[in-house]
Amino acid sequence: MKIKYQGNSRVKRAQLQTLRRSFELLEMKNGESVTDYFARVMVVANDMKNCGDDMQDVKIVEKILRTLARLKNLKTSIVSLLMSCRAHC
Repeated sequence: MKIKYQGNSRVKRAQLQTLRRSFELLEMKNGESVTDYFARVMVVANDMKNCGDDMQDVKIVEKILRTLARLKNLKTSIVSLLMSCRAHC
């Protein structure tokens, strides 16, 4: 059954490529909370892992921290991120 629904390898590669691009382009929207951004990042990261990507957690954390570094109120953002991490872990 697993083989039947696994899909064509070309399709999986194309889907993974699309997800990788989506992950790279993810940015925080104006007025978006850190928790909501974190959730969006995790959805794409989990989809990538489900498609066979071996993304490590450190890459996800780096992505989020790079985004937060661009924010004006970094201290508040980091505290919000830590609270989000505790809620999802």
